[in-house]
Amino acid sequence: MGKLISASSANISEAQPAGGCAASDCGRFSGEHMFALYPSLKDKRDGPGAFRTEETKKATRISEWIRHNKPGFGLCERQLSEGAWTLMRNTQPGSGLLSWKRILIRTPSELGVEKYAASPRKMSETVKAAALHYGAGSVGIAPMNRTYVNLREQGRPIFFEDVEVPVITPEKLVIPADMKWVVAIAIPMKLELLEQVPTELGDAAVAMGYSQSVFVVSALAEFIRGLGYQAIPSVNDIAQSVPFALDAGLGELGRTNKLITREFGAAARLCKVFTNMPLECDKPVRFGVAEYCRVCRACAEACPARALSFDVEPSLHTQGPWNNQGHTAWFEDSFRCFQYWQKVGNGCGICLMACPFTKNPWLGARRD
Repeated sequence: MGKLISASSANISEAQPAGGCAASDCGRFSGEHMFALYPSLKDKRDGPGAFRTEETKKATRISEWIRHNKPGFGLCERQLSEGAWTLMRNTQPGSGLLSWKRILIRTPSELGVEKYAASPRKMSETVKAAALHYGAGSVGIAPMNRTYVNLREQGRPIFFEDVEVPVITPEKLVIPADMKWVVAIAIPMKLELLEQVPTELGDAAVAMGYSQSVFVVSALAEFIRGLGYQAIPSVNDIAQSVPFALDAGLGELGRTNKLITREFGAAARLCKVFTNMPLECDKPVRFGVAEYCRVCRACAEACPARALSFDVEPSLHTQGPWNNQGHTAWFEDSFRCFQYWQKVGNGCGICLMACPFTKNPWLGARRD
């Protein structure tokens, strides 16, 4: 298949035997995701005020479903989902649990000892063990690739500079140039809930995946700081998670334009931690996803919004500003996808459960 690189509202990705996204192929993604783009796109496509009207109708519809206890959309189901979102919705990149600087942990100098020192392999083993302890489903190490880092985060440009600690100001975000390693993490979602998408129960599985991601990266970042190094925790912010996960060997890119893992199929959320702690990097893997997706269109056929590609081969044809240009992919129509979310009142996830790799882990059995 050759090079397969993509960028969407949640990711910029590449799947190939080895290597990453070359700057000559694609530039850094703007960081503008569908959640931010949708209101103006809706008004542009359907007329001024279309988004506000849609939001009003959605709120009315949700209230009716709760009042009539619609299966999967009743009060208990709704609040189960809302409760699961608590951690994710109460964090901001660079502050709180996602702080770029030490929160509470005491540094080695404060403890009167030297910082942790070992071989890169031993350090990687230590960091991976900690990530798994905090709740990661799988974890790998990738080299920093600045092409995967967004141009902006919440309107502020992101730079790499020779500084000792990460810097956040009202004007810019600065990642230390010596942060050359990325800990890529996959958080599995509960299939018994996810298989009930697009109801509130399915959304509860997605919400828990995100909130658990916040906890895992914040705890791991503090652990690394406690060993004497710098760390930046990230979920969907700052940089694209999928390409780092690909470079770290957590899985391959599929027709969904999302990561397909060996262990969990498409039913995993991704997050990462940047660090200057010298680590041994893992290698990308191939276990047949790209070849399988060429002939399998289960996710595209199951998608009620018809947002996924039916093409046999990936192409350079992007679907909108949520896609990064200059590379080939099975690009998704995120506008159609989000429009369906508006109809059901929460996220969807039907494509994740339709993927054969999600329900049949044996498909991901090692072939390399």
